[in-house]
Amino acid sequence: AAGVLLFGKSDFNPDMFVLLLPMTANANLMTIAAFVGGLSAATAMVIVASVALAIMVCNDLVAPVLLRRADMQSPDAALGPKLLFIRRGAIFVLLILAYAYYRVIAGNAALASIGLVSFAAIAQLAPAFFIGLVWRRATAYGAMAGMAAGITVWAFTLLVPNLVTAGLLPRTILEDGLFGFAFLRPLQLFGIEFTPLTHGVFWSLVFNVLAYVVVSI
Repeated sequence: AAGVLLFGKSDFNPDMFVLLLPMTANANLMTIAAFVGGLSAATAMVIVASVALAIMVCNDLVAPVLLRRADMQSPDAALGPKLLFIRRGAIFVLLILAYAYYRVIAGNAALASIGLVSFAAIAQLAPAFFIGLVWRRATAYGAMAGMAAGITVWAFTLLVPNLVTAGLLPRTILEDGLFGFAFLRPLQLFGIEFTPLTHGVFWSLVFNVLAYVVVSI
């Protein structure tokens, strides 16, 4: 709202507010300082996130497959260069996918809102961690079922609306619900309406915990 009042634009990008504010006051030095600071922070975040995710993909998805191959069981097999190549390729693919998501799906959404959606997905790990610490009857199958249920509901309540906004899915899903059932509307699941982020986090964690407990029992 402040951006619209200051600059008279309804399509105002909130991520540019810190730069536009000193620009309106002709504070060029402050604008350059804010730009350099934001650029360095964003670059560092991209590097850290992409490298960490590439290592996870390599160690948890690709490396086990390589180790199962017969030709990789020999002591002379040079696994190090292959893993390094895989990590570099994973970094490139992850960056392309992230940019494609931002351009195609996220649109003009603020970077903070995109980050909150991703944090809601990471929150699906919390029940398995905390409940597993205090409940002795918790099982690995229960944890996997809980995370699967939570991620599914997260995708339905938070990711599907973004896909609809981007035009990749029909808008009838938001208005009429999945398969025409009104109680399966992504933003008003079971007729309960919160803010979109609160709604998605609440229902995803509820289904996560329920699946965790039921399967464990």
